[in-house]
Amino acid sequence: MISEKMGFLKNKWFRRIAIIVVVIIVVAILINAGYSSGYEAGQKNFRGKFNGKVASYNDVVQKLSDIEKEYKEKSDQLSQLQTELASKQNEYDELKQLEANRDTMKQQVESAKDDLRELKSQISEAQDKLSSLRGQIDKANGAPIRLEAGKFTVGDDVKPGRYKVQPIGEGSNFIVYDSTGYPKVNTILGSGGVPSYTFEAEDGDIIQNEAPAKLTPVK
Repeated sequence: MISEKMGFLKNKWFRRIAIIVVVIIVVAILINAGYSSGYEAGQKNFRGKFNGKVASYNDVVQKLSDIEKEYKEKSDQLSQLQTELASKQNEYDELKQLEANRDTMKQQVESAKDDLRELKSQISEAQDKLSSLRGQIDKANGAPIRLEAGKFTVGDDVKPGRYKVQPIGEGSNFIVYDSTGYPKVNTILGSGGVPSYTFEAEDGDIIQNEAPAKLTPVK
C-alpha cells in the first residue's frame, strides 16, 4: 500500500516537472521568435532623419554608402592635388632659382660692361699716348743729325736710312765707304763743291767727314 502511494507521488511530480520544462521551452521559443520578428520589423519600419528628411533604414544605409564612396573619391582627388602641388612647388622653386641666377648674371653683365668701358677708356688713353709718342719718334727720326768732323759707323753712330747731307760752314770732303772699304760716296760739300748730296746709308758703312755737316733723313 505504501509502495503504491509512493509510485503515485513520483508519477505526479514527474508530470509536474515535465509540464514546467515544456512551458519553459515554449516560452523561450516564443521569446526568440518575437525578438527575431521584432528586429526584422524594426528594420522594415525604421525611420530616421537624414538632412532634415525622414528616411528608412535602407535609405540611410545607401546614403552612408554614397557618402563613404564620395569621401574616398575626394580623398583620392586630394592626394592627387597634393602631388600636383608638390610638383608645381618644385617648378616654382626652380623658376625662383633661375630668376635669382638671372639677377646675379645681370649684375655680372653690368659689372663686365663697366669693366669694358673702363678698358676702352684706358685703351683710348693709351692710343693717344702712343700716337703722341709716335709723333715724337717720327719727329725725332726726321730731325737733322749734326756730324762733327770725323768717322762714323752706320748702325752704331747713325741709323741706316736715306739722308741728305749739307755742309755746316764752308764745307769739305764727304766720303762714305761700304763694308768692303769701297768709297761709294766721294764728294765735296760747300765751297768748290755741291750745296747738298743725298745718299743711302747702309748698316756697316763708314762715313768720313772733314768738316761739320748736317744729315737730314729723307723718304
